[in-house]
Amino acid sequence: ALAYVAHKLMQEEEPLLLKIGPESVFFLILALLLLPLNLGIEAKKWQVLQKRIDPSFNWFQAIKGVLIGMSLGLFTPNRMGEYMGRLMSVTPDQRWEAGTFTLVNRLSQMLITLLLGICAWELMLTNGDIELAATWIYLIRYGSISLLIGLLLFFLTKNFSPKILKAFFPRHKGLTRSLAAFAHIHPSLLLKVWGLSLLR
Repeated sequence: ALAYVAHKLMQEEEPLLLKIGPESVFFLILALLLLPLNLGIEAKKWQVLQKRIDPSFNWFQAIKGVLIGMSLGLFTPNRMGEYMGRLMSVTPDQRWEAGTFTLVNRLSQMLITLLLGICAWELMLTNGDIELAATWIYLIRYGSISLLIGLLLFFLTKNFSPKILKAFFPRHKGLTRSLAAFAHIHPSLLLKVWGLSLLR
């Protein structure tokens, strides 16, 4: 994908930067300046979750895992490398729990992004900025709301769902440890992670 983008840019007769207006340059610079803050908040989320099982886990270990995960995510389908990067920042005996926390982290960010996206969608519809057939509008609206409700149910039943999975796989030690990590995710911790996701 990166090679394709580079190839298309090299075919442009006029440099891309010359096509960008002054306002776009301002937002581009602003985005670049906010990138370290974004990474810092993501590392803080990872630290907050991982400290539930490892109180000595610090921010520098967290940012290391985030950066390794981003690097690996560029070369793996659906950014699956991010999971491996996070797991590389913890000790081998904590990797099953860390996998659970990584899942919770990503789903929390998805929940907040989806919630804000629905709000923006409704605002744009109200202002008449979107011109789509009514069928597509209903599909996008209720599909997004259904996904949002599904994520909320996942978090609200997080203490019940592991028991169901454990009943089907009672002897899988790794899975048992991974599911047991849900017990460390209290409502106050979840709200903190959601708050950091919103800030990000």
